Amino acid sequence: MNFLRIDLLPYILVGIFLFSITLFWLERKYFKLVKLYWFYGRSFFHYFSSLLYIGAIFLLSLALLDPRGPDEKVKVEIPESKTIILIDTSASMLAEDVQPSRLSKAVLVAKHFARKAAGQQISIVAFAEIQKKIVPFTSDLDLIDARLDSIKNLKNQNGSSAISISIQESIQYFKEVSKNPMGNILVITDGEENASSLNLKIPKEIKLAFVGIGTERGGRIPLDDRQGFRFGYKKFKGEDVITKVNEDFFKRAVADIPEAKYWMVNTYSLPTDEMKEFFSGVKGKNKSERDMTVRPVKMEFFVVPAILLFILAFLFKMIRVYSPPKAS
Repeated sequence: MNFLRIDLLPYILVGIFLFSITLFWLERKYFKLVKLYWFYGRSFFHYFSSLLYIGAIFLLSLALLDPRGPDEKVKVEIPESKTIILIDTSASMLAEDVQPSRLSKAVLVAKHFARKAAGQQISIVAFAEIQKKIVPFTSDLDLIDARLDSIKNLKNQNGSSAISISIQESIQYFKEVSKNPMGNILVITDGEENASSLNLKIPKEIKLAFVGIGTERGGRIPLDDRQGFRFGYKKFKGEDVITKVNEDFFKRAVADIPEAKYWMVNTYSLPTDEMKEFFSGVKGKNKSERDMTVRPVKMEFFVVPAILLFILAFLFKMIRVYSPPKAS
């Protein structure tokens, strides 16, 4: 057995010491007055009761250190829940109207959602004019983090967004990996679709959500070389290209889909709790059995003896509080 919060032990020892000193000082002061006016002393039972009381407090304090037993392997059945995260990597996502950039913010949102949805099977797909599967369905958060970091360094300075096609291909991916295709699709984009209109056909078993990244004020599209040095901004006919997020795109995207929602994100917002809540109702019919390592809590080893000490302390105090004065 060991303690996960062993760092708190010095504070507990100091607290118990101060508590003990204070308790005995107050009791000694009280029994001095009793002996002075009534000639009765303190009984052994009362003294022993105080020791039991301090021992009980000490054991309860140790329970706060989170005692754990040795590792145990258990098998658990987890309902399959799958989410595809589509991240827009087009040129407009390099804009810095959202700090440090729209693309970096998209990666941050994806990382936070993956951690909030721990246990889900998550796939990461990067898309622009074409899409590329970065991570197949997995619950390995370390792998997801590493692959997301690789997306953050992309410099796709000429690409545009094919949002509709990417969503439809993601639906097909669900059908490839499951007999009962169902799950979630989370699209993180600034909404600059290269198609003239959205043509989304979303099965009722799939929830679709968008995270819109950007500002109405917009920003220029930076041009950096492979070493990260900036040599200018993207231009059209000699003028800087300004990319602005358009919330109307997201309103139109979810308007005709029953199970769809969107959030607008700026530099400081991070709606991962709302996203998790929205997707929480979609779980597959199949269950997967997984091995999990747990460290059982052993708090009862301290709480039960502490309760017994409290009871004994009460009983000893009831036997006799005062000792009779000695006959002269």
